[in-house]
Amino acid sequence: MSADRKVCIITSVHPPFDVRIFHREAISLERNQFHVTLIAPSDQKEAEKEGIRILGIPTSKSRPVRYLESLKFFLAALGTNADIYHFHDPELIAVGALLQVMTRKPVIYDVHEHYPDGIMIREWLPQPTRRLISRVFDFCEKRMAPCFRALIVSDDALAERFRPIHKAVVTLHNFPRADFADGKTVPRATGFGSRVRLAYVGVISAERGLWLMLDLVTILVTVKGIDVSLRLAGEFSNERDQKLFEERIHRDSFLRGRVKWHGVIPHSQLAEWLRRTNIGLVPFQPIPKFFKNVPTKIFEYMAAGLPIVASDLPPIRGYLRSAKAGLLAIAADPNSHAEKIFYLIQNQQRAVEMARNGRLAFEDKYNWNAEEVKLVNLYNALLERRD
Repeated sequence: MSADRKVCIITSVHPPFDVRIFHREAISLERNQFHVTLIAPSDQKEAEKEGIRILGIPTSKSRPVRYLESLKFFLAALGTNADIYHFHDPELIAVGALLQVMTRKPVIYDVHEHYPDGIMIREWLPQPTRRLISRVFDFCEKRMAPCFRALIVSDDALAERFRPIHKAVVTLHNFPRADFADGKTVPRATGFGSRVRLAYVGVISAERGLWLMLDLVTILVTVKGIDVSLRLAGEFSNERDQKLFEERIHRDSFLRGRVKWHGVIPHSQLAEWLRRTNIGLVPFQPIPKFFKNVPTKIFEYMAAGLPIVASDLPPIRGYLRSAKAGLLAIAADPNSHAEKIFYLIQNQQRAVEMARNGRLAFEDKYNWNAEEVKLVNLYNALLERRD
């Protein structure tokens, strides 16, 4: 495959250095002799990193205005004269369809999650309208999906959703790159130390267990007599939860001394940040969206050598039990999560075994190597059909 095969990756929602889009897919393509241009929201007009050309499109904070701004992304993509186009957001479905018609080049739709379920928890949508919008979007997405040359999905549940209507569906799991964390992250045999450090990485919200995590910290300290701290890394999904969190931490000196929000940790620093913690948490709540999507943080915790305490939900359960990398708790019950954490603290050798199991599972199968091969094979197949 020659380096002059041009790829245009488009996102109107994610930042230029999004983990899946940039650090996994774009870098994989560049390393396999594709010339990649990434178009993403940014005030910086043009940049280059890791051999990837980045075109920034300034966007509005207003969601209705952002939909109208899709034309900017279409024109920028058209100007790349790419051999293949790869877009990432449902807001860009019309852009992808137009590119397919006008350029007659292969267009890929990359589906990150089950969007109809995601719409049901969108805080910015009025509650009475969510079900109707979800159903309308579900219908429209399924009608449009066959228009594109291929679909990429992030988990098996999404693959099952689209395979009945599209013959070219490729699952690229959100596993970390093999070089995400090195062997230094394997846990120390000496255990956790005097204060046990709990970690949560990813989008922060009530649905993802924000309030449950604060409750379990209180339970572990006041009921179990365990000295723990909670470190949160990521961005809040909405301003309301962030404001409520900050207000609660401000007025509660007990939590203020034990809970810290670190903001978004750069991807290059995340493994080292996790290495300084003891147990990884995945306290997702039992809502439809989380009965389908697999949390990426599971594999990041495994890579970093952390035992895991997670909600007992189907997508999580299969991976955690297969790897023997942690314990499952009743999703909505903070006491259940606290009991599992307490068990690991009281049985630290068992916790070390789980951490090592997770690390081995990451090295053996839950890393990006195999996913990169599938991505490159799909690109080659689509381009060969044109040749």
